[in-house]
Amino acid sequence: MTTTETAITDNAIRTAKIGLGVPSQHTLKSEPDSSDITGTAQYPPALFPNYLPVWEVPQAKYPPIRPFHYIEHGCDADTTFLDLLPPGAKIKDITTALGAEITSVNLEELNDQGKDQLALLAAQKKLLVFRDQKFASMPIGEAVDFCRYFGHLFLHPHSGAPNSHPEIHLVRRRAGNIIAPDFSNIIPILWHGIAITRTKFNPRVSLSYMD
Repeated sequence: MTTTETAITDNAIRTAKIGLGVPSQHTLKSEPDSSDITGTAQYPPALFPNYLPVWEVPQAKYPPIRPFHYIEHGCDADTTFLDLLPPGAKIKDITTALGAEITSVNLEELNDQGKDQLALLAAQKKLLVFRDQKFASMPIGEAVDFCRYFGHLFLHPHSGAPNSHPEIHLVRRRAGNIIAPDFSNIIPILWHGIAITRTKFNPRVSLSYMD
């Protein structure tokens, strides 16, 4: 092994220990790290402690994904989008090919008709950005229920998740992790949370939110 390869390997091991814990250190843990909750001399407490992960890898096991009935809610949507885009709402294309940024819309207040129109608009634009949402401040169960309206939720078996909510896939850098600061200021490994092509039933839509 060359010096460069050794350095890369050592760096990857340190990243795993700080960010995730190497496999030999994985133990069933039903509560987040206390230092993340209370903060330390160097780092403040977590802004959203209910979203801190618990680590149940590799002990946590989920049943195989079975065939399920799927309803494409976009097919039932009113194409006027009046329930999704009320007076005052603005939609701006991000590029000419795909993507749109929507303002003055509170997703958590949508009725079922508005959610159907959201599904249709997502299918049309491929990427939607909504500003000033409150998902991070909502009870996690309510955020999960919002997502569940659109279909079966995928469970990520390889990462920590908020307690009792394996449907949530976290993208975070743990306090104290300074690995590869120039590569990413969010997470020390390349994020590919929706690349689940190895599964029989691939996720169709991903809803990501940050605060």
